[in-house]
Amino acid sequence: MPNYDARLEAAHAERNRFIAFAFAVAEMVIEADEAGIILFSAGAAENLFGISNDNLIGKNLYKLIKPKDRAGLVKALDAFPAGKRMKSCVVGVPVPLGPPRALRMGAYRLPNKATSAYISISLHRANIAAGGTSPAPAIPAGGRDGVNGLGKTKPLPAACRHA
Repeated sequence: MPNYDARLEAAHAERNRFIAFAFAVAEMVIEADEAGIILFSAGAAENLFGISNDNLIGKNLYKLIKPKDRAGLVKALDAFPAGKRMKSCVVGVPVPLGPPRALRMGAYRLPNKATSAYISISLHRANIAAGGTSPAPAIPAGGRDGVNGLGKTKPLPAACRHA
């Protein structure tokens, strides 16, 4: 039977593996309760919301979203049951001292913790060419944020739609 240290090391390795999977597909992850209160936040919060992860804790996610997109996000988060994924949606986010951003959000509820939504957040690739087949332009040299490696992009359109 493995000793405590070996089991703890294995648990940390498994946790780190899932963290890597999460950040392979998203710039940020949050946990929010059924009222939209943010319980956990990790990732590129300052680039996406203009506020640090620590300062997001306790804030209402819905109040961070542009008013015209709030009802759609509430409906999307309320509509999916535990053990299922939410259909991703695109919402607008006003950013203090910056242009509004379009973010793609997806979520999952654990079967044993249905009151929380685990939400992945990424910049929406709003600059995809018409027809949706052309990738976004490459980020020029020196165009990456030195803190988390995200691309510094041009402002995204203010008009967002649910997808």
